[in-house]
Amino acid sequence: MLTFLPLLLALQAVSHLIPAPGFNGRGEIFLIEKDTGQIVLTGNFEGLTPGRHALQLHAEGCSTLLKRQSAGAHYNPLPVQGCDASLAILDIGELEANQQGKATFEATLENVHLEGEDSIVGYSLVVHPVGLTSPSELRGAKAAPIACGIIKKSP
Repeated sequence: MLTFLPLLLALQAVSHLIPAPGFNGRGEIFLIEKDTGQIVLTGNFEGLTPGRHALQLHAEGCSTLLKRQSAGAHYNPLPVQGCDASLAILDIGELEANQQGKATFEATLENVHLEGEDSIVGYSLVVHPVGLTSPSELRGAKAAPIACGIIKKSP
């Protein structure tokens, strides 16, 4: 039982991703901040089209997603103009949906937290329908969001 104690004491958050109009993809991402300061993300998705999808962190919550297909600008904690994936935390990674539309995901984030000045709580995780092959795919209608969820602290 004591081996689970550090996990129970870790800062935790969750994001329930809901589909945008015209899409069926949905999922759940769990975020755990380790004592090293890293945030570990793990999640499951269903209802996706088979193939690669991008998971990104956006600067705003996604309440407007259902109205105007937007979750705001990509989250950029560094003083970098534009979307430079090599410098800014915006592209968390890719997930591969199988023929049944299911996918799992795991990634680690650095330089952000679940509390304090660099907190990402209240921001959104967004799934885009294409895998990222170039920085230009980070913008525009080609990468319109297909699912979005606001990051909320776990009780």
